[in-house]
Amino acid sequence: MNWEKASPVIAVFGSIAVLLVVTQMGLFQASGATSTEVIDEYVDDTFIAQRTGINLVGGTNVTISGVDNPTDSRVDFTIAATGVGSEVVFNARKDSAGTILKGRAVHLTGFNPSGYIEVEEADADDPTKMPAIGLAEVDLTNSSTGLVMLTGELTSLDTTAFAFGDGLYVSTTSGILTATKPTGNSTQVQKVAQVARAHISQGVLEVFGAGRTNDLPNITDDSIWIGSAIDVPTNTAIGDCDDSGGNHLNYDTATNTLSCGTTNGPVAAFTSGTINGVTIGGGTPAGGTFTNVGVGIAPLSVLHIKASIPGTIGDKPAGQLNIQSPTNDVNTNAVITAYKSNAGGDPDIQLWYLGSSSLSNENITFLNRGNATLALGTNGTDRLTISGSGTVNLQNNDLTNIGNAGTDITSTAATFGVDVDINA
Repeated sequence: MNWEKASPVIAVFGSIAVLLVVTQMGLFQASGATSTEVIDEYVDDTFIAQRTGINLVGGTNVTISGVDNPTDSRVDFTIAATGVGSEVVFNARKDSAGTILKGRAVHLTGFNPSGYIEVEEADADDPTKMPAIGLAEVDLTNSSTGLVMLTGELTSLDTTAFAFGDGLYVSTTSGILTATKPTGNSTQVQKVAQVARAHISQGVLEVFGAGRTNDLPNITDDSIWIGSAIDVPTNTAIGDCDDSGGNHLNYDTATNTLSCGTTNGPVAAFTSGTINGVTIGGGTPAGGTFTNVGVGIAPLSVLHIKASIPGTIGDKPAGQLNIQSPTNDVNTNAVITAYKSNAGGDPDIQLWYLGSSSLSNENITFLNRGNATLALGTNGTDRLTISGSGTVNLQNNDLTNIGNAGTDITSTAATFGVDVDINA
């Protein structure tokens, strides 16, 4: 088998095709026969890395098979390795004047007709400079070709700014890596390496994740992701929306937008129906309220409650409407009140009060707050009235039906200091 220096050839490793200069290899197959050459790749032997952009672990056997191609005076070679590659790199130059330092994140900018890829420093908050394709394995300029690492172990770095195990992201400063995940709604998030050793000069990075942003994108303040008609997540603003004054979020299915307000009530477009026994009906919701609410029945009034079995609390029938003390204390208040409305429609002056009269006992008060009559009655007729000045009127045609008749009532009235008018 005779080999001599000759023209360039193409070498293929897996899916990576690289132009090899055979004059640098010093190999050329003079005859047309198929031949195989076995090379032992050892530590510090950079032959394969320099020619193919693939570095191999020490002791890996590399087989180069060549077949003469008489149509273009070339010999086509295939390189196969029996070991596992420790890194994947490619040759590149800086696109413009200056220097890209070793360890900086870079993105692709173009391909030079002279046969090399051009790169510049990546920047997380500039979409034209993302994603990063890899890290510079050596200092890069626009006048000399160096290696960019896509995957592998990058050594001999100052990594004292980080701790062992830190994940490193492309930062918002060109080329610089950061252990802090970048923020900002326009910032792309790309994790590219992890710190394997923190050292002032012998730091080690394990490089991975190059070629695309690989984290959930950041999102604008007061926004959420909403899927579009073509199943693409869309950054949708909702703004600050608290619940004061009946505020709530309204969703427009036609435009996939959200708005804050009270226009359609707490359940948009829900004017009637039943949810867990609570029935809404009687009108269109407005201002965060419903016109009528029914519990157990379609409402015939503002609040309509119907329960076939009222239930029991303790040893007493509970009734359909229960008001319970807000704290675990037998003497705390449980009260029902009624108010007038002012000109703005808000509660103004209390009309009456029914409920606990003290925090220290179980007394109950039924009180008319105004200077007006309080009446109790039966069968559609007032039986007992108390005027605003305190006069008590008992209205009954049969005095025998009022406990002890006549003088007994007078005596009782005198004892309590009230005037009693008996209308026989």
